[in-house]
Amino acid sequence: MPIHITSITPANEFSLDGIERLSYTSDTDGATDWTLARPGKRGSPGASTWVVQIHGHGSSGDQLFTRPDIRQHWLPRYLEKDFGVLSPNLRGNAWMSPAAASDLQSLLTLVRERYDVKKFLLISGSMGGTSNVIFSSLFPELIAGTIAMCPATDLVTYRRWCEGFPAHGTIQDIRRAIETGYGNEESKMAAHSAVRHAARLTMPVFIAHGNADAIIPVSESRTLAAAMPVGSNFYYMEMENGDHDAPLWQIETALAWLLPRVG
Repeated sequence: MPIHITSITPANEFSLDGIERLSYTSDTDGATDWTLARPGKRGSPGASTWVVQIHGHGSSGDQLFTRPDIRQHWLPRYLEKDFGVLSPNLRGNAWMSPAAASDLQSLLTLVRERYDVKKFLLISGSMGGTSNVIFSSLFPELIAGTIAMCPATDLVTYRRWCEGFPAHGTIQDIRRAIETGYGNEESKMAAHSAVRHAARLTMPVFIAHGNADAIIPVSESRTLAAAMPVGSNFYYMEMENGDHDAPLWQIETALAWLLPRVG
């Protein structure tokens, strides 16, 4: 397996019982990293389903438990259903680079065996939402359902879009992170394009995007919506005058659509 666990310790700093910190090393390049994991209530119907939530750019693997709006609005939805939760750091601002994708593939295999997981749901926004649609197109057999809020769906076009805002610090930091993660090679970015591999998104996929998003343009989600095969299990919601954070408040709508479709 390309990663191996180096330690498992209680994560007691989040005022929520049962969270473990799994530290691991990637055999690919020796990189060390970690994830937070919280199993669902043993024996409950939801415990075999796990939500994988990948953080946004500039945050880390504890975002689900430390960012107030997400902790207060998203986390309770998972806990009330007794879902397990996996919140990986995943190489920081990696934008689901080849190394990050390999690590997550191995991490899901390990978590499935350790916690007896039957279904993984990817639910994230921004860089995390981007990572969701990339990973789901790379490994559709591993994912039962996907929710992506305000994602970039083709890193080639998105990185070029970023170049048009040279004075915007956040956008240029994102551009540099993408170039670093992919070795500034457009062929690698294209290989991780959800748009170019839309036919591989065979699981239920829910996407929401604000049409006034100034960080990831709404054209990214519109392009994927247009590329999805006719009859695919896909739902696209667009919010009029919605900014980059507007989709975060659609989590209940997203779950109400997704959960009946994943069983």
